Amino acid sequence: MDSKLVKLRSAMDCFAAKLREIELSESTVSLYVRTVKAALSHFAEKGMDRFDLQEGIRFVEGNFGKSMWDLRKSAMRRFENFVAELPLERRGRDPLKCDPDFSVAFNSYIDHCASIGNSEGTLRRKRAAVTRFLGAIKGQGVRSTCLITHKEMLAALPAVSGVEGRAAVKEFLRYCFDEGLVPSAAFAAIRVARRKKPLPVVYSKDEVEAAYQKIDCLKTNRERFRCVYLLACELGIRPRDIFGLRVGDVDLVGMRVSFVQAKTGRPLSLPLSNRLASAIRSYLEGERPATGLDFLFISDGRPRGKLSNGSVLPTLRKVFDLAGIDRRGRKLGLSAMRSSLASNLVNSDVPYEVVRDVLGHSSKRAIEHYVSIDVERLREYALEPIPLSGKILHALEGK
Repeated sequence: MDSKLVKLRSAMDCFAAKLREIELSESTVSLYVRTVKAALSHFAEKGMDRFDLQEGIRFVEGNFGKSMWDLRKSAMRRFENFVAELPLERRGRDPLKCDPDFSVAFNSYIDHCASIGNSEGTLRRKRAAVTRFLGAIKGQGVRSTCLITHKEMLAALPAVSGVEGRAAVKEFLRYCFDEGLVPSAAFAAIRVARRKKPLPVVYSKDEVEAAYQKIDCLKTNRERFRCVYLLACELGIRPRDIFGLRVGDVDLVGMRVSFVQAKTGRPLSLPLSNRLASAIRSYLEGERPATGLDFLFISDGRPRGKLSNGSVLPTLRKVFDLAGIDRRGRKLGLSAMRSSLASNLVNSDVPYEVVRDVLGHSSKRAIEHYVSIDVERLREYALEPIPLSGKILHALEGK
């Protein structure tokens, strides 16, 4: 490889640091670095002695799937700016703006959603969906929510894509009707679409503990995985929050872990068990690599970054297989450990409200989800089946 390309390849850590400065996610940073490294190797094979943007874009188009072209081409363009010592600015789409004619109803609805605990991500999706819908309404010549009819509503819905987007629009229209922002009786029959949640995957206390005992069989990153596993199955922390933890979030003196939840934006503070605190201490003292990053869990690859869920799943499957746990028909992941904790708490007669608080849910509707996994309690209210008779009984008996 030419000395100039070798120098560029050795600058990957610096390139990754520049990308983090503009707040790109760790997964995006990792993808950018892998793409650029592959392109530099390609340049070397072709006898090139410098980075060339157009050749890099041709390399992306010839070696990667179309679904990732835009992101990988962006890596090429940003690396060109890096080589030229130009700033790596983060480009974003201009935010959608609601038409002033509908601003009263729109702002009132968004404020309502925020007041019931919708996360910032959910609010952003609802804003986008309702704004597109109202834009389609305005395109039909309607300048007020008071003048929207059933006909215009149906004509504007195709402008919103996805089940969640259309559900947000229906929720918005129902809210307008309930608040008197839309006088038309046509909205009285609007039904807010809610997807039925599947029953959560649950593993018993014995299965979770049996898998834990097999962690000692791991040859690498044993303490790191032990920490992640216990944070999921003892505290029920969401995977996104586990991997987003910072070293400063853990208080080994006060025996607590405190952080702001990524999904709800609400703070949560939970007590550490003795074995979890011991595992974190062992990881920090013996396994965690020396790095300038303040994430608690650091990845193995280069450049160093935040640990990801995908890196942990193979190890999780391994310990469950070593424990001889039958996983057929049940998905396995850290989210399954969270739902298993909820199930085990509910079956231990812990009040639903307490379970909701422990798992950091902002919506009281989450309690409904826990009722569906309280199988043992539901069995107490099961009705005796009606005795079969007549033709049905004869058919079952083969007569």
